[in-house]
Amino acid sequence: SYLINNNMVTIVIVSALSPYQELKTFKSGQISKEKNGKYLHWKQHIGNEFCIHPSPKEPVGLRLATLALTQTYGVRKLPSTGPMMTNVEYTDGKAIVAFDNARAGLFPTFEQLEGFEIAEADKKFYPAKAKVVGRSNKVEVQSEQVPQPVAVRYAFRNYVGNITLRNTFGLNAFPFRTDTWDDVK
Repeated sequence: SYLINNNMVTIVIVSALSPYQELKTFKSGQISKEKNGKYLHWKQHIGNEFCIHPSPKEPVGLRLATLALTQTYGVRKLPSTGPMMTNVEYTDGKAIVAFDNARAGLFPTFEQLEGFEIAEADKKFYPAKAKVVGRSNKVEVQSEQVPQPVAVRYAFRNYVGNITLRNTFGLNAFPFRTDTWDDVK
């Protein structure tokens, strides 16, 4: 924490998530961008699943530097954070997820994305196929096991491995969930 213009600014790095405890305290399971001078960044995809203090420090440092530049020093050409889920629509057996902080689109554009799960009303989540829709801020998510999806999750685990969804500035997308279920199967 530090003071800027007599206002306290706090930046919190989320090391590990418990899908059934910490994240459900955030609105719709999505990590908040900013609230009263408090900012959150996450790092579950850096390092390995057995150590919440990963050895690669550079990605975390770059994220914090970007946040400081945009929120403290007024640099307006960069997004403060990676993409965050803003909306989801369900149509034709697919979920179309929209993100902010991706003015120039999402990346990678022509690859399958890792870390997405999808569920029907039975609350059973299955790994999903996901891809960026063209050069947009949207991701199409689907699974053969889920013909009528009603919920989507992304990177919603303590360690998520090699996920790649990010904006064109290289900032990774935040974890999210669209459900509020406590009794997930």
